[in-house]
Amino acid sequence: MNKRLAVSKYVAISNGQLSVNGEVLLGGSSGLEVKELFRDWYAALGIDYPKFFKMDMLCQLAFLGSEVLLKGVDLLEHYPKESVAILLSNASASLDTDRRYQETINNAEAYFPSPAVFVYTLPSIMCGEIAIRNSIQGENNLLVTERFDAELLAQQVHLLFSQTQTEVCIAGWVQIEGNRFELLLFLVHPNDNFESLFFSVDGLAAIYAQ
Repeated sequence: MNKRLAVSKYVAISNGQLSVNGEVLLGGSSGLEVKELFRDWYAALGIDYPKFFKMDMLCQLAFLGSEVLLKGVDLLEHYPKESVAILLSNASASLDTDRRYQETINNAEAYFPSPAVFVYTLPSIMCGEIAIRNSIQGENNLLVTERFDAELLAQQVHLLFSQTQTEVCIAGWVQIEGNRFELLLFLVHPNDNFESLFFSVDGLAAIYAQ
């Protein structure tokens, strides 16, 4: 039997704005490149994690969203690290970084496959970066779909709670290609008497459409 689940917090990034539970937290200048915008947000959020600057854009986007999602939430105080799951989805896997890696091997005269770029041609590494940062050791997975698929995401999250030791899940959508990017992350729990949104296909779709 599926547990009744709820969303206790969600973070969205779209149109150059970062919001929490529907309230805008950070905006950005339309003239900034994506890399500059992400670095501005990193500084504005007061994050101290030098490895951020080695990440590709997909990981940086996922990392920023997860930092805001988990701010003030001490997961490991309440849950064993093996019971915290991460389930993300996107449309283009690591294509943005794959193209950059291809550029490092295109020129036969200056052939130098970059190991620093190659490591990020595995799209699920963004799950790994979040896990490492937060000492999470539970289930983690990446789904690749043509567009945000609330039904598939809800189904897979319910499977995690019903078939694994998952007690809390970071789930959502992290997509970037060129200068186009968007993110929607949810913190999903069993529905324990707190003010929250019920976790449902219609609920996820409604939040995504905001």
